This record gives sequence, structure tokens and C-alpha cells, in this order.
Amino acid sequence: MVYDQGLHEYHKSARLRGYREALLAHGLAYDQNLVHCGSFRNGHVLGDFMQAIPRPTALFAAGYGTGLEALTELRVSGMRIPEDIAFAMYDDVQWGAFMDPPLTLMRNPADQVGRVAMELLFARLADRNRPPQEVRLQPILVVRHSCGHAGPAQDPLLIDRDSFPATTPAMWLGTQAV
Repeated sequence: MVYDQGLHEYHKSARLRGYREALLAHGLAYDQNLVHCGSFRNGHVLGDFMQAIPRPTALFAAGYGTGLEALTELRVSGMRIPEDIAFAMYDDVQWGAFMDPPLTLMRNPADQVGRVAMELLFARLADRNRPPQEVRLQPILVVRHSCGHAGPAQDPLLIDRDSFPATTPAMWLGTQAV
């Protein structure tokens, strides 16, 4: 399995640590040669991975940007997901359920992150001597067809109106409606 981290960033380094720990927990060896840090934009790097013997059977992208680049390059190179390579990524993108095939992903509990961050901020404001705290929240694995799962998706292709912010086309474009 190729692990695509993109550029070095703190949160992606933590994800790489999690990737290594998950491999070890399942009795699989970590291979630095299958970790990509950078961009797949030119297509050559992904092509090199796909020409390797044995060819990787899966690709995990550590974030939205790297996932989109990898998906683009896989499609351009004629690779079929999941027939030729299984695909999963970190970050819950709203359009992931509507891709063909629907994307398997790790959903970051953003609402819980915001709630815990505010609780910690208010606690710190109430007690300036309070020591810093590290809180780890568990992401949610959403299994869909891009990983090769043939059964019904865990996350049906229905829009849960409560899980998405209210948006307008103007917000999608980064502009304000007048």
C-alpha cells in the first residue's frame, strides 16, 4: 500500500505515525519506499509506484489535496478504482459519497474538535495557570466502495442535512451573497 502524505505538515506527521502503528498492529512491515511526501501533480511519481514489483494494491492519501491529486493521476493513467487499486483518504469531503466509486475515508470529528477546543479555551481563560492539555479525538472510518468493499456502503449515499453546514453557491465560490 502506498501512503501519500503530501508536504510535511504536523498533522500529517501524526497521521503517518498512525499509519505505521496500524501496520504494526496488523503484523505488516512498514516500508519507507512506499511513503510519498510531495505532490503527484506531474504523474511521474505515481507512475513509478505503479510500475513497482509487486505493484501496490492500495493507496491512502493523508489529506484532501493529496487525495484529489492522486485520484486525478490514477484516472489519467487509466487505473480503475477499486479494480486496479483500492483508494482511501483522510478528510471527509462532502463530494466523496457522490464519486464513482464512492470514496472510503477517515472522517475527522470537526464538530467535536470545535467543542473541545472551546472548552479548553474557556477553562484556560478561567484559570491562566492551567497547564496545556493534549486531547486526541478518534476519527471515524467511513467504508465505501473505493476500497474494494463490495457490500452496501456504511455511509449511505444520502445527505444528512445536520452533518453539513448550510451553504450557498456564493459560499462555494468564496464570495459573499449580496
